[in-house]
Amino acid sequence: MLSCSALKNIVFISSFFLTLGGGLIFLAPITDPSRGEITLIVNAVGIGSILIAAALLVGTTVLALLPASRRNLEACNH
Repeated sequence: MLSCSALKNIVFISSFFLTLGGGLIFLAPITDPSRGEITLIVNAVGIGSILIAAALLVGTTVLALLPASRRNLEACNH
């Protein structure tokens, strides 16, 4: 099921996607206004990255609540 190292990796990847998404959303208004499609693409990728980060955290939470994962995670050093 879910181990300590997998949990750390998932949290790191989720924070990466959250940072990437936030950066892209704030970068979108700075892009060339004459090419509106670039602004739309950057903004859509940013929103998608934030949604992926949230989905990873929700999925990890559900997995961590399973009894087999809970036994593995109790042995983690915090």
